[in-house]
Amino acid sequence: FRYEIKAANPEGKELEYRIEDNVLNIYEKEKDTTKIIVPSSLETISDNAFRYYWGLEEFEVADNNPYFYAENGILYNKDQTRLIRFPAASPIVNYAFPNTITSTSPWAFCNCQYLYSVKMNNELLELGAAAFKGCKKLSTVAFSTGISNLNSCVYTNLSGAKGNSEIEGTFEGCDS
Repeated sequence: FRYEIKAANPEGKELEYRIEDNVLNIYEKEKDTTKIIVPSSLETISDNAFRYYWGLEEFEVADNNPYFYAENGILYNKDQTRLIRFPAASPIVNYAFPNTITSTSPWAFCNCQYLYSVKMNNELLELGAAAFKGCKKLSTVAFSTGISNLNSCVYTNLSGAKGNSEIEGTFEGCDS
């Protein structure tokens, strides 16, 4: 796949990358950008996509994309039952899951720089592996009472976020 640079300032910040219309799948690709524009043709996004986009502030999805949706810059599947990616540089500091969300992708909040608190809804059943890995300012997580699948990964450093310490890797790298 290829990216088209839409706009850039002289310092190389505030970049927008438009994924080409004929692209069907996207995988992990490290880029320094603040906005990803998802076309109507994009059908799948790998779990690894966008987790190293440190400057990413928002997603924008074409209205006629049948697979994805973005609200407040956050990427969801079209029916808004899965949170795919919370941008690492989103200015949102307190986030409450919409009531429609029942699962998150692995690394959904990975490396979020400004996120301080998260409140899960009671409909959330599955939290993806390493969901909050590297969230340096995250200090409060209110867990869902309905959650039944807390995926883990090989990481064991649970320093930081307050919550269920049995979730290996979910909070790895959280300093608060």
